[in-house]
Amino acid sequence: MSYLTVRAEQALIGAMLSDDELPSIVDRLKPDDIGHNVARAIVTAIRELRAAFDGPQLVAEVALRVNVVGVDAEWLEQLVEQRPRVDHVAAYARMIKEASFKRRVTAHAEGIAAAAAAGHTTGPAVDHLGQLAQVLAEHAIAYAPFTDDHQRPDRFASSRHLTSAAASGAERATKEDLILADLLRNPELARELATLLPSESFTSEQRRNVYETIVSLAYDHEPIDEIIVAWTLAKQRTADRLYGLAIPEGAEPDTAYVARLARVDVDFGTAIAVAREIYAADVRAELTARMSSAPVVEHAIHRKAEILPAPAHDNGVNPPQIRL
Repeated sequence: MSYLTVRAEQALIGAMLSDDELPSIVDRLKPDDIGHNVARAIVTAIRELRAAFDGPQLVAEVALRVNVVGVDAEWLEQLVEQRPRVDHVAAYARMIKEASFKRRVTAHAEGIAAAAAAGHTTGPAVDHLGQLAQVLAEHAIAYAPFTDDHQRPDRFASSRHLTSAAASGAERATKEDLILADLLRNPELARELATLLPSESFTSEQRRNVYETIVSLAYDHEPIDEIIVAWTLAKQRTADRLYGLAIPEGAEPDTAYVARLARVDVDFGTAIAVAREIYAADVRAELTARMSSAPVVEHAIHRKAEILPAPAHDNGVNPPQIRL
């Protein structure tokens, strides 16, 4: 199981142990959708006990029911305190459902491959094919609302062909991190920020991807937090690899980088101020570069005009030629 799937399942547990009113998709999750066996046991215990208990008592009863070392009331309370916002819970449930789908497809594909290697054309191979078809059909129905290709607005400011060649180094990287940290914490700034700062202004591919991901999620009115952004980036990289468009990650994995951004202490609105500063610096650098590379033109006013003699075949009608 991936780190992000584990985090998503823990976030779901925290939400289910709280008194929050959760979206219906949570109740539609099946036990097999939970990948980690301990998390599956916890979710099952919550469903069996929450009709009779709530609050701290529910947490204590679940810990007793699960009876696993490390899964005590204190740890479960931490999950409750760190739970996602209510309007983010559905996104976490979709993550868990998607991870479940991938596991089921992989299991059936491995079963088909093993049966084929053993020379079976009936029995296990046919069973796996039938189950695989059912899984794919369920997935198509469940995720149809999320696959529509809506017409999207042009989200980012025009780059005006600006280059960031002169804007490199640790100071620039720190400023870009501040923009992304503020945007991750306050995604309501996305629309204004996208009109100020083109994505090409970021000096690393990783920062550019994070910026475009958060802005795209915001334009689509999707929930945004550390895990959701990291999950979306992971999906994008998987798709890029499938189409041969893989982009090397930065010095640290996307998950670690986004987690670091989430811990940055930044004031609201810092992203807007820093974006204006960066864009102004890039404009100045571009103008300086253009002026330094422009050819020197000698003005005609500093040269003496010379009247050339008329050519031998001139009929006298044409005016004399002027050489500057």
